[in-house]
Amino acid sequence: MEIFEIFEHTPISPSLQRALKSALPNSITLVHRTQHSNRTDRAHVLATFPPTAYARPTCWAAAAHLDRSMHPETELCIFAAGEMSNHASSTSAKFDYISTLPTLPIHADNQPALDLAYQHGKEYPLPDPHGQYPPSPGTYIVQIMREAGLVRRDMPGAQLVLNKFLFKLSDVPMREQDIDIVRARTNIPRDRPVAWTFLGFDGSLTTLHTEPEHRGKGMAKAVAAEIMRKYAAGLAVDDDGNAWSHADVYQGTLQSEGVCKSLRGTALWKDYWARIDLEVAGTLARSM
Repeated sequence: MEIFEIFEHTPISPSLQRALKSALPNSITLVHRTQHSNRTDRAHVLATFPPTAYARPTCWAAAAHLDRSMHPETELCIFAAGEMSNHASSTSAKFDYISTLPTLPIHADNQPALDLAYQHGKEYPLPDPHGQYPPSPGTYIVQIMREAGLVRRDMPGAQLVLNKFLFKLSDVPMREQDIDIVRARTNIPRDRPVAWTFLGFDGSLTTLHTEPEHRGKGMAKAVAAEIMRKYAAGLAVDDDGNAWSHADVYQGTLQSEGVCKSLRGTALWKDYWARIDLEVAGTLARSM
């Protein structure tokens, strides 16, 4: 196995950002996460090249943003250059390094969300007693991780498939004047929100929702386009000057997929969300 040295970076490390942006749009999750203002002093930013590298690394394995105090939010965002079709690499060294970092208490602001998640799990026990949902096609990687003992049971749903939609902002059809048209042609209550979305820590569209009585009027498309143009532009710009945004959509949620397609988004790959046992991962990495 090829051995990679792991280096600590700051989120705005020039060498890190140059490397990640050269890998857009594949690296979009990590590009956004490292630039988000909501960071704690417990976060680690790691890469397989030193922060002192002046030029963009021509050959590198992986980079990651880790904050184990952010549970139940996503604690680890990792990008491996091997995800690109023209690059081969390994992330085992990074898991080895991460497994040696201390486990920190959960961030106080996140405790209510964790309590709510546990309560929801008690009231709506969707998976079987082993914490597994019915398998979906194409989950062989997750299954291998389960068989290796890497996937923890306290976050069921690792076999649910999400489509990663990528949006090139220059292709997003909604313009500012289009929002005025939507407003003019729709009877929108002024005393309560009827359509909304958020940008996650990783820059993805999250919680895209329109109240049932106002659906089918282009409002979801309008708010999604507005938030991407206003807050995502300039954060993930590739070497050709293209700005990117993205969304993770559970496969089969036709309305959400329809909105993404109406914004000229393309589902370029599939995602799976899982919790990894880092002690097991570190042991396996060191044994390879």
